[in-house]
This record gives sequence, structure tokens and C-alpha cells, in this order.
Amino acid sequence: MIIQHHVKDIQTETGLMRTSIFRPSMDGKYPAIVFYSEIFQETTPITRSAQILASHGFVVLVPEIFHELNPLGTVLAYDDIGKDKGNADKFTKPLEHHDSDTQAMLKFAQQQTYCSGKVGVMGVCIGGHLAFRAALNIQITGAFCLYPTDIHSNALPCKDANDSLTRSGDIHCPMVLVFGKQDPHVPAEGRLLIHQTLSKNACDFSWHEVNAQHAFMRDEGDRYDAAIALQMYKMAIDFFTILCAHNPTMPHSFALTWLKLNTCLWLVLYPLHSRAVTEDQFSVHGLSAFEEDKATILESWLTQGVNATRATLGILPTPLSLHLYPRKSNQPVPWAYTRREGKGSVHFHVDARFGLTKFVDD
Repeated sequence: MIIQHHVKDIQTETGLMRTSIFRPSMDGKYPAIVFYSEIFQETTPITRSAQILASHGFVVLVPEIFHELNPLGTVLAYDDIGKDKGNADKFTKPLEHHDSDTQAMLKFAQQQTYCSGKVGVMGVCIGGHLAFRAALNIQITGAFCLYPTDIHSNALPCKDANDSLTRSGDIHCPMVLVFGKQDPHVPAEGRLLIHQTLSKNACDFSWHEVNAQHAFMRDEGDRYDAAIALQMYKMAIDFFTILCAHNPTMPHSFALTWLKLNTCLWLVLYPLHSRAVTEDQFSVHGLSAFEEDKATILESWLTQGVNATRATLGILPTPLSLHLYPRKSNQPVPWAYTRREGKGSVHFHVDARFGLTKFVDD
């Protein structure tokens, strides 16, 4: 879709923060994504990434992450001088100031008539770390973190025990973390530490390691991998569409989407935070069988929520297959519902407009 662009200087606790805003030109309320940049701030590759996201129906906010340390509008070059300045800024600004910046952006987004109230976060490099960090806010719907740096090393200045990895147990929204296997900034032992800590803290996360170097999303330079970057955009767009589309009056832990399976459309709930289903609970046909109490809970939820959902969701984009696969046994998985009753089975059939029909096979 066609998008528009404007700039807003947002007041934060540490001064004005210039923020680029990319959003659909068509009037309406759209979910927001705060997109955190690399240490170079809003370079042309960052702008293009924001435009791609916005053109899929999002309000994308791109803040100047080091606004206290540079004149408004500063963009650092992709050279040694820019890298040295960006790294110096990174090791100067404490995480607590990034926290107050995020609060200011959340407040701003909630006040805009073109924002739906749903806010996700996404970022690359240090921006991936800042997206991870922003997920500590209960208002954040989900975080998509691309090669986030300095989480494992606790290298960014902060108060004692306030580093992002130590605080990760306070994150309650779904996260996607993506790393390049050839990224020297987050080596294998660092990735292992992050994964083990998130698993120990029972965080809701998806984990991806790709054959790529650091900065594989940046469409300038030798490390750019267009094929993987395109895959990441599709994953991120599906991720935020699913999380941000559902009716806010419905239970937060559910989002409704559809899946064509064996020529039928089945109801799929993703993510299922509180009622994890493991791989060994899947039948050979890919459908999950559940105890009676879970069936009752689901049927009650459907009865109360489907009408509101049908009016607000519309048709979600494909491909959704990236979100529809069994996870490890300690992680939630999506599922479809069918129940045996006597000689037949009760199914919930969902059409392309999210109309719900309950039917029985004899």
C-alpha cells in the first residue's frame, strides 16, 4: 500500500528525540512498530526497512537512539569514523535512558488517532537489543530482534542487575530472535547463554540461526543477504499481523488465524501461552486431541469471542506456515481443534471471512 512519511520531535526525559514516522496513506487505525536502528541511526537502509514494514499496514516509528549525544537529524556514515562515533555513543548511553525513550514513544503512539493501540518492537544490531529491552514493557505486544548485540556480554552501561538478560524473566510478550551463525559480535557461546537463560525463565520465544554474517539485513555492503532478508521481512510481517490483529477485548493470550489443512479450514490459536501442547500430543494427521476440560474452555471462548473477532480481523496474509510448526516440549505450539463424540467428531470450521460453523461427522 502507499505510505506517507513525516517527522516528529518527541519529548523524552533526556531531551527531544527526533522520530521518523512511516504509515499508510489511507485513513484508518493501524498497529505500530517501533523500529530501532543500528548505531548509525536512520541511514537509508533503515529507512527502506521501515518503508517495507509500513507498506504492509503498520505505523513504523524510527527514533534517533542517541539523540542526547548528537544534534537532531544526525546520521552516521558506514565508515570507520561513523562506526567509532556510534560505538562511543553505545557505550555512553545507559539502558535506563533507552527505557525512558521507549516510554515516551509508547505514550506518543497511544495518543495518535492513526494508531490502533497495539505496539510491537523490532530492531537490528543494537536495535535488536533495544527491541528485546523494550519487551520488558507490558504494553508491548511482541518483539522481533535481528542479530541483537551485547545482550550476552552485558556490555551496555546500566545499574546493577538491570541488564537486559538478567531482566529477561520479566518479559511476557512473544519474541522472535534471529542470529547469523557467522556473526562475530554474538558468537556461539553467547547465543547459547541467551537461549539457556530465556528457556530457564520460561520466556515465550522463537529462535532462528541463519547462515549469515552480522548486518545481513542492511542492503548496502558486502554482508547483505537479500534472500534471507526477504524471509525475515515475511516472518516479521506475519508475526506482528497475528499478534496485533486480534480484538483487544478478547483474551490476550490468543490470536486468531486460519490454516488450510486437508482441504478444510481449521481454527488455529497462536500463541497458546498458558496451555502448552507438546509434539507428542499431535495426532498423525497434525490435529491435537485434548482433554475434556480444555475442550470446554475452547468452546466457551469461541462462543463468546468469534463474532467480535470476525468483525476486526479480516483475512491475514500468507505465508503463515512459518508460525505453524511444533516447538520444543517446553514451548507453546499452535493447534487445531476436533473432538470425538460417540461415532462422530465435532469440528470447528472457519471460512475465509472467519465465520465459524460447528459440524459433526457421522
